[in-house]
Amino acid sequence: MIRECVVGLLLAAAPLVGAAAQSSPKEFAGQTLRVAIFGGTWQQWQQKTIEPLFTKATGAKVEYTPGAPAQFLAAMVAAKGRNVPFDLAPLGDDLLLEASRQGLLLNDYSKALMPNVDKLFDEIKPNQVHGPSDFVSLNGVLYDEEKFRSNGLPPPTNWEVLNNPKLAGHIAIPDITFVYRIIYANINYWKTGDRYNLDGTLEWLKNIKNPIVYNDFPTLQTRFNSGEIWAVLGSAGYILRFRKQGREMKFVIPQSRDEKGGVTFSSLNIIKGTTKARLAQIWINLAISDEVQTSMVKEIGFGASNRVVSDKLRNDPALKDLLIDNEEQLKIAAKTDWGKMTAVLPQWIDKWDRAVRR
Repeated sequence: MIRECVVGLLLAAAPLVGAAAQSSPKEFAGQTLRVAIFGGTWQQWQQKTIEPLFTKATGAKVEYTPGAPAQFLAAMVAAKGRNVPFDLAPLGDDLLLEASRQGLLLNDYSKALMPNVDKLFDEIKPNQVHGPSDFVSLNGVLYDEEKFRSNGLPPPTNWEVLNNPKLAGHIAIPDITFVYRIIYANINYWKTGDRYNLDGTLEWLKNIKNPIVYNDFPTLQTRFNSGEIWAVLGSAGYILRFRKQGREMKFVIPQSRDEKGGVTFSSLNIIKGTTKARLAQIWINLAISDEVQTSMVKEIGFGASNRVVSDKLRNDPALKDLLIDNEEQLKIAAKTDWGKMTAVLPQWIDKWDRAVRR
C-alpha cells in the first residue's frame, strides 16, 4: 500500500506567504517548464487558469506534453533520470508506487515554495512516494434521478440495486483496461471479501443485462447523449459534463461490506533529473491554491484536494456530490495495494475477455 511506504511527511506546516514572494521573475526569465498533462478539456482549463498565474509569478514559459499517466510513466522509465522528457507529471495512486520503486521521482520539496501544501488533506500530502495531490476523484455510480424515480428504482446506495431487470441495457460500465479498477475492487470486496479476486465482479455482472462497456469518455458521452444510459460506473467528475444535457444526475458510492471507498487521487510529481525543480514547485503551489482548486471543482468537476476549498464548496448543493465527505474516505482508499492490483491485472484482463467480451 502506498501509505505503508511512507516514513514521514517531508513537509511541515508553516505560515508562509505565497510562492511568488519567495522568488523573482528575473530568476526564471527565459526558462520553460515542461508539464506532462491530461489533454483536451483539462489542458485547456490549466492553460486558462494556472498558466497566467505562473507566468506572472515567474516570467517563465510553459510547454505541455499531453497524454495519459501510463504514457508518462513509460517515458520516465525510458529516460532513467537522463534527458527527462518533462519536468512535472501527474500520476494516479495506481502508478505511483512503481514510479517510486524505480527512483523516478524527486521528492525533495521546499516549504517556502509550496506553502499551500498545508491546506491538503493529510492523507494526500507529499511523502516519500508521491508529490502533493492536485485532485481527488470519487468513483462510484452516477445515475439519472428522474429515470430511477419514474421506474420505481431506489437510489443505488448498494450494488444490488443495479441488478434490477428494469435497468437492462441502461447501465454503462468501464472496460477492465480503463482507469476505474478501484470500482471493481470495491465490488470484489463486497462479494468475496477480497479486493483482488475479480470473480466477485464477474459474478455480479451475470445479473447485469446488456451492459454498455466503455473504454474512454468520448464514447461514453456519445452513448449518454442518446438517452439510453441511466446509470454509469465511473467518476463523479462526469457529473457537470452530463448535466449539460439537461439531465439531473446524482452520484453515490455504494456500500461494500463495512466500507464505503471509491476514492482515488492524482499527484503532481517532479521528475528526477529535471533542472527545473523550483519552477515545478511554484506550479504545484498554484495548482493547489484556493483560487485554482475552486475553479477546478466548478469547471472540471474533480474533487478538491485542498481541505479549505472542499469544506467551503460542500455547502453548495450543486457541488457537494463532487467532494469527499471526510478524511476517512481517503484512508479507506489507501487500503488498496496497488502493487498487488498491478500484479493481478493480467489475470483480470484474461478473465474479463472470456466473460465480458465473449
